[in-house]
Amino acid sequence: MLIKDAVRLTGGLSNPSKMPGYGYGLPAGTCQTGAKLRSIPGTVCSKCYGCKGRYSFACVQEAQYRRFGAVKQPEWVEAMTVLIGRKCRKCTFFRWHDTGDLQSNEHLKRILQIARNLPQISFRLPTHEFGVVRQVLAEETVPDNMTLEMSAPYIDQDWHSADDLLALPGVVKRTVHTDRAVFGGEPYICHATEHHTGVCGTCRKCWDRETPWVSFHLH
Repeated sequence: MLIKDAVRLTGGLSNPSKMPGYGYGLPAGTCQTGAKLRSIPGTVCSKCYGCKGRYSFACVQEAQYRRFGAVKQPEWVEAMTVLIGRKCRKCTFFRWHDTGDLQSNEHLKRILQIARNLPQISFRLPTHEFGVVRQVLAEETVPDNMTLEMSAPYIDQDWHSADDLLALPGVVKRTVHTDRAVFGGEPYICHATEHHTGVCGTCRKCWDRETPWVSFHLH
């Protein structure tokens, strides 16, 4: 498959400025759990960055909806494999959903297959879709080159509701805090949010399966 055909079939990749490499952003408005959380004060989604700033630009929204329309297409897995494989030759770190989230069990299964197709790429996937993850991982495993990040719904919440998921290889915990002292444990603190640098720099903890818990300062 030619790269121009892969771009057409997938809607193209996003290029989040904070992170190394490329991502794949969907519209924040298509989040399922996130859409419910957005109207609840104190949740991480009530402060959703995907609904403001440059993400509200018409050109960005158009690109996100093109990707949203592509994820169910029969050739999407093949096209994404080609596109990520070509684009991520120099920087081999990729983030699923710099905005947006999983749409279905099948969506997650397709993403897991893309990761298996590209063992040279390190993938990370943050999600609030606990039900989807639980159902899919009852049948499949997370590839060695991927972290599946279960994100706490509330700010300053050290959650335990999905501890069964955290026991699975490749599944890790993510939280958002205003004061790290509220946690019963000791997470790795994201320096980009803690020190307001806005960029990952050389840090790759979010892609590291051996770092079971990363927390982000509310930003």
